[in-house]
Amino acid sequence: MKFKSVLFTIFCLVVLACSSDDNDSLEGQPEETNLNILEYGPKQTFTAEEVIITTSGIDHTASLEVFFSGTAAQSVNIVENTIIARVPSGGASGKLTMKYNDSEIEIGDLSITQEMATFYAYVEDEVSTLNIGNGMLEEFIIELPSEYGEGGVHNVMYTSKYNALYSQYCIQCGSSGCSCHGGVRNLENGMSAGIYLSGDLGEPYRASILGLTEDHLYYIVEDQEMLTGELIRVLYQINLQTMQRLQIWDFENQGELSLPYKPVALGNNQLVGFKELNNEYKYRIFNLNTFETIEFDATNITSLKAKHDGSLFGIDEENNALVTIDPFDGAILDTVVQLEGSVGSVFFSETTLRYYWVQQTYGSGNRSSTLHIYNPSNNILTSIPADPPVSGIFLDN
Repeated sequence: MKFKSVLFTIFCLVVLACSSDDNDSLEGQPEETNLNILEYGPKQTFTAEEVIITTSGIDHTASLEVFFSGTAAQSVNIVENTIIARVPSGGASGKLTMKYNDSEIEIGDLSITQEMATFYAYVEDEVSTLNIGNGMLEEFIIELPSEYGEGGVHNVMYTSKYNALYSQYCIQCGSSGCSCHGGVRNLENGMSAGIYLSGDLGEPYRASILGLTEDHLYYIVEDQEMLTGELIRVLYQINLQTMQRLQIWDFENQGELSLPYKPVALGNNQLVGFKELNNEYKYRIFNLNTFETIEFDATNITSLKAKHDGSLFGIDEENNALVTIDPFDGAILDTVVQLEGSVGSVFFSETTLRYYWVQQTYGSGNRSSTLHIYNPSNNILTSIPADPPVSGIFLDN
């Protein structure tokens, strides 16, 4: 009898031990889920673009996170049976994974082309870095020159070679006109130069900005000699590295020049750009060595930019399209993408070969802005609301 009792006791202990082992083995294990991953894509993607994961059995109330090689997605949305995840800044090629409630799921491999350019945005008179993954401002960089007085910043231009930024203010606007000032600043060495653009009270003095290239800012001063009344008209150049100002042409003594408007610099010391003359548009190539101009009939192109390889792009205003342009004669080569609404300026990233622009929307006293990214390689247009609304962007390639 004692023997049976001992056997029974041993049996109970064994059962309890096995039961304990089973419970231990379940601890920390993912819960069972009805979620099935059917497919995902695109498998080759870019920073700030979206990856779509198609599923079945998804629970819309479940906690959900998506990771790109361990970096959390910039945003995650569930639409019916699909999960839409935005590739974050810093997201690298590797595994696409997700955490669904307590379950960790490996979805598959992704190849991500990372955006390496630094993006900036300006709001009122402040410049900050911009996270293109979520459209939010990050690090404050600089307050645009305010020593010229208070007023809205406009005509902001940037060149990445010397990290130089130009902006304008107009103040004291009234019936007699405005007092306007401009300033260019090298953000790397802190050097700057100011330009008195126009005065009020009927002053004859006026300066007009011709354009900002990679190396120089060009502007024309018109004034009247106080004693003789003679007209003074001079072309100046500011070196963006040293901020030294140089007079390079005297129109009254040396003759007129056929200059392009808001030009970009190409090789061989040339400025190229478009100019409207009597409702007709011309493409001009101006040689800074000989001060001679070659001119071609053209269409109305704005936001002219040059890529590192010397190719040009801009906005065809007549057809509201982003186009590539022949640098030799200004002819339109190809349409990159059709634009919607008014677009002020378009920028190009040399690292991802994508185009960027910001559009403003006004309504009911409120302003909003949207960052658009167009990728020619996959024909994807990505739109991200900017928070807070920004006045404009530029990037450092």
